[in-house]
Amino acid sequence: MTDADVDGSHIRTLLLCFFYRQMYALIAGGHVYVAQPPLFRVRSKKDTYYVQTEEAMKSQLLEKGLADAEFDPRDGRTFAGDDMKRLCRTLADMERRSSPWNAAALASRCMPYG
Repeated sequence: MTDADVDGSHIRTLLLCFFYRQMYALIAGGHVYVAQPPLFRVRSKKDTYYVQTEEAMKSQLLEKGLADAEFDPRDGRTFAGDDMKRLCRTLADMERRSSPWNAAALASRCMPYG
């Protein structure tokens, strides 16, 4: 098991290369395992749980943060429960897409001209 960051990923790759080149019989026999540590530990009151990806972390934070939330835009409507979660997910997706640092924007900026 290595760290969950970039350095840990590099060390894991080096170890797998070593086993593949020097001890191939272990690899072929299925005796080499890769344990992936969780990327985040989340504590909420007395509960502690671990999350593997950043996307799962955002989803968990959204679920916990909106548990008892209610939005009243003062036009007669009220958003709560599943409607509130749907609204926040839609807004988060819109923000992610309009960010100047999203992959499509970066790719279009890196493309050579004409």
